[in-house]
Amino acid sequence: MKSAQTAQLRRARLRLRLAQLNRQAEELGKEILYRYVDRARIFDLQKKLREDTSGQGEKLLRNVQVVLIEGLTPDEKVEQALNRFIGLVKAPGDTTNAINQLSKILDLLGIKLTTGF
Repeated sequence: MKSAQTAQLRRARLRLRLAQLNRQAEELGKEILYRYVDRARIFDLQKKLREDTSGQGEKLLRNVQVVLIEGLTPDEKVEQALNRFIGLVKAPGDTTNAINQLSKILDLLGIKLTTGF
């Protein structure tokens, strides 16, 4: 009974951690979008679209933002690669370690090196 409760607690903690990571990734997607597009101008556009009484313009704007944020949100592998890269830049260690870490980062990103690159 106790092991079942422990397993259930571990699964709950894992679900919580995954939810936190998803929120962080989504925030990164928003941050990227708003670095390219001035947020104040988006609000100006939204105000202008409110003149359309059908509400279609605002819905379209919201949908475009959601799709762009989703597209700019890194998946788990990209986030792992980014974190590994940040760690490497902060503390590269010796050359062999740095090359090993760079190879692992490329692998996470799905990029296979040819022999002798």
